[in-house]
Amino acid sequence: MAFDPQNFSRFPVVDTCAVWHTLSSQTLYRSAVAQGCKHVVTNFVIYELLHKPRASPDHHQLELKSRLLHSQQNGDFQSHALSLSDLSEVASIMNRKSLGLGEISSICLARKVGIAFQSDDRHAKTLASSVLGTARVQTTCYLLGWLVFRSVISDGQVAEIIEQHESVGGKLREWINKLNMQGLHFRLMNSKTGQP
Repeated sequence: MAFDPQNFSRFPVVDTCAVWHTLSSQTLYRSAVAQGCKHVVTNFVIYELLHKPRASPDHHQLELKSRLLHSQQNGDFQSHALSLSDLSEVASIMNRKSLGLGEISSICLARKVGIAFQSDDRHAKTLASSVLGTARVQTTCYLLGWLVFRSVISDGQVAEIIEQHESVGGKLREWINKLNMQGLHFRLMNSKTGQP
């Protein structure tokens, strides 16, 4: 999937890992919200993030849960239920790929309402591309690239985002750097052509 900031959606259905990655950096998340980004999740994703029993949640998970609850109180990451017919579609898609209900329910909701899907899981992105088309599949790092493209995030903030992301166990440094460079490239190309 090629990054195209002109095709970026500010209103994606976000799966479990992408919620954590979006919230892993307060600088990234606040910048996204300031640009009008809103995230949609399914009830399955909320279950996986907030209610699914874990043997021993670490301090990173507890911090991210707290951030998610705070964001929900502010109107973001609102969850949506799926209908019985949606659930049958989930079951048929599950037969095609061994993914969790969070990823598959998110793909189904994105398909149903005709909006983008955001995931950082390679298998989920592959399946979503075949169900939704590659133009409607994006990642958390695409969000960063879009913010860099729009001159919302500076070089110094990219280092801050990486530090914040890694402080809660994130492992996207390489992709953050890659999409930062792509965002800068598209910004430079647009400035040469005089496009907004």
